[in-house]
Amino acid sequence: MALQFRTIGLVVRPDARSSDTVATLISHLDSIGCTVKLELEAAGELQDSAHEALKAPNLAEAVDLIITVGGDGTLLGAARL
Repeated sequence: MALQFRTIGLVVRPDARSSDTVATLISHLDSIGCTVKLELEAAGELQDSAHEALKAPNLAEAVDLIITVGGDGTLLGAARL
């Protein structure tokens, strides 16, 4: 089965509890051949320089799918994009 979503954006509410989850998610997406792009603020908090970081409105335009890691506010914010 071919991948339908090749470029994945991550919108993350970084905190100590989510950093391992996000690292695992990014590793998995990389391993299956996806291009991962991060929301600019999250990339800084995660100290991830290996993936492109974009401002939120630009991220929404540059990806096929957005995955959120956080709470209701993170999800609602991404939905507005």
